[in-house]
Amino acid sequence: METRDKVLVLIVLGWIAAAVWFKISTDKASDEMSKIREMINNHVQTVNNEFRDNLYDLELNFIGREEHLQAAQDSISKNRSFTKKVKGNLKRKIENVQGDLESFERNTQSNFEDTEANIEKNKSDLSSFKRSTRRNMNDHGRDITTLQKDVETIQEKIKKLKESAFKKED
Repeated sequence: METRDKVLVLIVLGWIAAAVWFKISTDKASDEMSKIREMINNHVQTVNNEFRDNLYDLELNFIGREEHLQAAQDSISKNRSFTKKVKGNLKRKIENVQGDLESFERNTQSNFEDTEANIEKNKSDLSSFKRSTRRNMNDHGRDITTLQKDVETIQEKIKKLKESAFKKED
């Protein structure tokens, strides 16, 4: 047998092994699915039996309860009329609050505008005050300089007078 034939035999054996493995895997999956189907059927039967039992109990409980149902219907009717009344009251209150909010918004906007105008006026006044203060400071500075010169002049005159007074005494 040639190498090529051996390779082909190995490939065929590989395919056969894969087929056997696939068959075993599908059989296991099929068995598991059957078990799951059986469990589902059992569960559905249990749920249906419980539902039937509960339904029977409810039917027994509600036999002769027509008076209770009528009372419940009357209560529901009263609740509906009360709800409509409350709804109307709430609607009016909401409209009042909405009007109040709109008024508040207008007042607030007006207050903001007034505040901005006041801020601008205060800025202008402050700027004017700064200029005035600078002018006054400059004027005071000149006055101080003038006073210092006058004091120096007076001191020189006093010195000269003292010197001349000392010279006359000698």
